[in-house]
Amino acid sequence: MLQRLEWVHEQQTDVWKHGFSDSMLASGKLRRIYQGITLDLQAYPDGNVKRTAAITDTRYHHTNYIAKTLYFANGDWTCTLSSCQKGINDETFYYYSEERVWHEQKGDNALYKYPDGREERIDAQGTVTVTHPSGDVRVSLGVLQQ
Repeated sequence: MLQRLEWVHEQQTDVWKHGFSDSMLASGKLRRIYQGITLDLQAYPDGNVKRTAAITDTRYHHTNYIAKTLYFANGDWTCTLSSCQKGINDETFYYYSEERVWHEQKGDNALYKYPDGREERIDAQGTVTVTHPSGDVRVSLGVLQQ
C-alpha cells in the first residue's frame, strides 16, 4: 500500500515541476491541470489545506483513483485513495507528525508503523500481530476468535 501512496505523491508532485494550467473556481478552489491529472486545492482559515487529485493508475489495476489529501497545520496529514472501479476498497493513509507514526487502513485491516521499527497489524477479526525490529512476533487473537 505504501508504494501506491508514494506513486500518487510522485504523480501529484510532478504537476508542480512541469507546465500546468491554473483556474480559480467559483468555490474559491484553485484547479491545476497537467497531462490528464486534475488537482483541486482548497486552503482553510485554520491553516489546513485539502488537495484532491483525479489520477489514472496504469500500474495497479489499470483504474482511476481520486486521491484526497488533507494537510493539517500541525504537520499531520491523511490521504484517501478511492477507486472509481467497483470491488476495489478505499485505502487511507495517515501520518502523525509528532509521533512519526504511519497508519494504513484498507477495509477493516490496519497497519501501524512506528519509528522504532515496530509494526502492528490489526485484521478484520480483531487479531493484533506485533512485529518487533528484533524479529519477535506477538499475536493477540481477536474477540471473534476467542
